[in-house]
Amino acid sequence: MSELSGCLGYKYIVLTQPKISSIEQTRADEEDMLIETQEKVERSRRALLDVEATREKLKPALTKVKHDRKVLDEELRTLGQTKEALTTSIEEHERVKAELTAESSERRQVIEAKKEELKHVTSLVVENPEKVVEKHKKSEEREVALRRTLDEKLAKLSAARERTSDWRETNGRFGGLMKKARGIRADRAKMEECCVIVHKQTLRTLEDRRTNDADISAVMRDAGKLKEEAAHRIAKLNAQRQAFSAKEAEPNPQHEARMNDLLSRVSEREKRLAREAQAWKAELSELNGKKRTAEEQRRMAEKRAKHDRV
Repeated sequence: MSELSGCLGYKYIVLTQPKISSIEQTRADEEDMLIETQEKVERSRRALLDVEATREKLKPALTKVKHDRKVLDEELRTLGQTKEALTTSIEEHERVKAELTAESSERRQVIEAKKEELKHVTSLVVENPEKVVEKHKKSEEREVALRRTLDEKLAKLSAARERTSDWRETNGRFGGLMKKARGIRADRAKMEECCVIVHKQTLRTLEDRRTNDADISAVMRDAGKLKEEAAHRIAKLNAQRQAFSAKEAEPNPQHEARMNDLLSRVSEREKRLAREAQAWKAELSELNGKKRTAEEQRRMAEKRAKHDRV
């Protein structure tokens, strides 16, 4: 019986020893794998912490980029408002210029009417004094209406100048227009004085005609001189109007240069911000890829560790 138990014990030892050794080897391998997995998990955790730290470092830069973008948007909005105001000012200037051109044509028509009236006055000096007086009254009424129209135009021009007071160059042009208008008004006043003088001389001539018919020839000579002076003043006014129109037709290079400079600066800043944003996006996508890789490695390590524990 003792021999049988000894034989069984020997067989048990001989048969189970390789299995025990295999189990111990497997346990050792699993422990090594677990240690390696823990090291990988630790490395993944450190990589994840590095990614988080890098993200925290990038937050101020991203905030600065957003702030610069807001500043650029504000500058673009301000530039748009400036452009709209400049366009409105230019349109107002063109409108006033058109009104002044129309007024100049009206003045030219009035001067032509004065010339015709002067011709009629010279022709009616001998024929009919009553018609001359009636014509003089109508001329005075027309002059009053023209003065009222000119005052209204000048009031509109003053209002337009006040609305565009923020634009220095436009104000300069409006000042030039006002100066030209005042000069034209002064010339018109001189023409009106000449016409009044002609009318007065005509009336005096009609009154003196009863006593001395020889004065009629002198009056006619004076009328001819006044007519020549009026033609000379009309030619001078036409030359001034043409010079003013040619000066106004010239382009303004200062506005164009300033606008082109602002647009080029805005374009360069947009390009620079776009390049910086692209670089930040590329770097951020790279960091996100690293983070995803680290998280995937961490999940795989956790799965292996869980599987090893099972």
